[in-house]
Amino acid sequence: MQELNRLTRKGAKENLKINYIQWKPAWKEEIRYCAEGFGMICIVAYFFYRSVVAVIVLMPGIWFYRRERIKQARMKRKIVLEQQFKETLLAVQTNLQSGHSIENAFIESGKYVIEVYGKDCDMVRELLWIKKGISNGISMEHMLLDLGKRCPESALEDFANIYSIACRSGGGWTQVIVKIVSSISQRMELKQEIESMIHGKKLESRIMCIVPFFILFYMDITSKGYFDILYHNPAGVVIMTVCLGVYLFAFILAEKITEI
Repeated sequence: MQELNRLTRKGAKENLKINYIQWKPAWKEEIRYCAEGFGMICIVAYFFYRSVVAVIVLMPGIWFYRRERIKQARMKRKIVLEQQFKETLLAVQTNLQSGHSIENAFIESGKYVIEVYGKDCDMVRELLWIKKGISNGISMEHMLLDLGKRCPESALEDFANIYSIACRSGGGWTQVIVKIVSSISQRMELKQEIESMIHGKKLESRIMCIVPFFILFYMDITSKGYFDILYHNPAGVVIMTVCLGVYLFAFILAEKITEI
């Protein structure tokens, strides 16, 4: 409890509110994403054009790569937050059975979340934000609906909507929490089953996307000059650009097919 109170005092000086839709990584991750994107641009420019000019022309691709990496990071953060939220609801359920009100049950669950996930996890930050709002006279319903808006299409938004309805109808919170935890658990288990089913296909598609570069590299080493006719001339540039377009289309299609 002392740790939670200390974090609350610290959080009072910070902005605990996170918009998970518009979240952006720290500058170190930004640099890493841009470096990865630049490396990929250099590889593509070498194998398809063998030209420094191509590196410059393809530079906008770094922005697209960065955008996709941020999208993946947001999705991963959302999945982790849902898992933390499920554990939070289990703690809330226990607190309700101990006689706490729904507001205190959420606040007290912060101790359990800190023990399991550490004090720097997103769920602890959200619980501190809820505690701060309640202490300032903001209703629990408003705080949860705000959280749901900041993390749409998730278990958090579903719970916020159910909580809002339950507040108007009244009723036993313990039963509501039990049903929600069961629903969230089933949905997360279903996602994990689907992920396991398509994991092999994802790995296979990514290997297939890398194989052409290994073939080109092998041919370049074993048969010097074999592909020279495709570089530094208009016809070669057109052919390689078409090949690059087909490759990118196949890569994007594979990612979309295996996306949950």
